[in-house]
Amino acid sequence: MKPIRCMTCRTLLDEKEIKGELCCPICGYEGLSMLTEYDVNININCFELRLLCVWAESIVLNMKDKNSKSAFYSVINAIKNQLPENFEITMFDEPQETPLDITAPVGTLLN
Repeated sequence: MKPIRCMTCRTLLDEKEIKGELCCPICGYEGLSMLTEYDVNININCFELRLLCVWAESIVLNMKDKNSKSAFYSVINAIKNQLPENFEITMFDEPQETPLDITAPVGTLLN
């Protein structure tokens, strides 16, 4: 198994494929990569998972860094692929341009 996974495109890579690269050679993501040796399985209820993801989403939507948003939704999509069909774990399916007011009720957009 290849030891490294891109946070955004989730491509598995080995050290030779990324040697000297400052970004993912597939998608160009410049953030952190993941070591596959730290992959784990977690037993959690889907509703607990949704709560954690909605909280995280409210934070990431207020970030100006598009790499963070791309990485977040990539992780969300990887999680969704393991869940029952049509089980929503976020408020949105893709990054939103309008930031959320994290002091307002969940799902309230700022104007």
